Amino acid sequence: MPIEVSAGQFNDGVDAYSKKEYKKALGLWLPLAERGNAAAQYNVGLIYLDGKGVQQDYKNAFKWLRIASHQKHKKAQNKLAGMYLSGLGISQDYAKAFQWYQKSANLGLSEAQFNLGEMYYLGKGVDKDEAMAKKWWLKASEQNWPNAKLRLAGKDPARITTVNKTIPAGDQTINTPTIPGTPGITGTPIPKAATIRTAPGPAINSAPDEAEQQYNLGRKYYTGTGVNKNFTSAFKWWKKAAEQDHPAAQYSLAMLYFTGRGTKQNDAAAYKWLSESAARGNRNAQNNLGIMYEYGRGTEQNYALALRWYERAADSGLSRAQFSLGTMYHYGRGVKKDIGKARSWYQKAARTGHSGAKKALSKL
Repeated sequence: MPIEVSAGQFNDGVDAYSKKEYKKALGLWLPLAERGNAAAQYNVGLIYLDGKGVQQDYKNAFKWLRIASHQKHKKAQNKLAGMYLSGLGISQDYAKAFQWYQKSANLGLSEAQFNLGEMYYLGKGVDKDEAMAKKWWLKASEQNWPNAKLRLAGKDPARITTVNKTIPAGDQTINTPTIPGTPGITGTPIPKAATIRTAPGPAINSAPDEAEQQYNLGRKYYTGTGVNKNFTSAFKWWKKAAEQDHPAAQYSLAMLYFTGRGTKQNDAAAYKWLSESAARGNRNAQNNLGIMYEYGRGTEQNYALALRWYERAADSGLSRAQFSLGTMYHYGRGVKKDIGKARSWYQKAARTGHSGAKKALSKL
């Protein structure tokens, strides 16, 4: 779950964006995104998607939209579906596009409801079903989505004009329209259903189970349980699961990159996968991401960000993070030196048997 962040900093980003100061907006939102704020993650994804103030980068856009989507940000889910549909920054996958449109539609986003209706109507990622298409168009129409009303009236919405660009204060996210050339169905030409081919790939809702099986198979190879221990095979299966957004697999894969087991040692890759896993709430990843920032491994040294990730892991009860947080306060790294807070965190870690924390307490 996202942690509480400064509303002022987020709103400063909104203000900068509205003034077309895109680099400034990105600079304000990116730290919040890295701390787990879904709205900031969504906005960072859109900046990379649109190439505003930065070079257009579909891979970074996909990364941040996917992280926000897993935190149930409905607009991010709709955009992510569009990327899968169009094959921007990722292999085209109609089944996954359908899944994310469905998640967003179920959360009530009218644009996603319309797009889900289109998927049913055209038979993309799902069997063609005009009754289901009308069901979702009706839901979108009830929220005054114009294209849905046109569809229900038997008209082709391909040439519908885009909605106005605004930044609604209540939503606190950029409300960018779907326009020709951007991922998504709305506003793009609608091909005839007869020209659509059934998308290859796993059946809907099979991915989570598949990722779990891949993760467990990786564990077996890593530990040698029932098979010969083989770090290369563990790497292979954990990478497959990690790419399907399995947090534990992402953490495990990062550790293989960090130690050089089963693959070439690579701090940058370790940092990447720790970031993915940490954003999804894996406390071990959060702690180790803090280490990467504290010592500048795979990324620039940043005590302030190290402190933030240690805090998230420590708040969940991880003794290693509590000890690390104690050292940050003890020596004033990324925060003003505070022996009282250092002692408090050392004590919490010591109560669970952390030997380093006990030793540190004896020297205070």
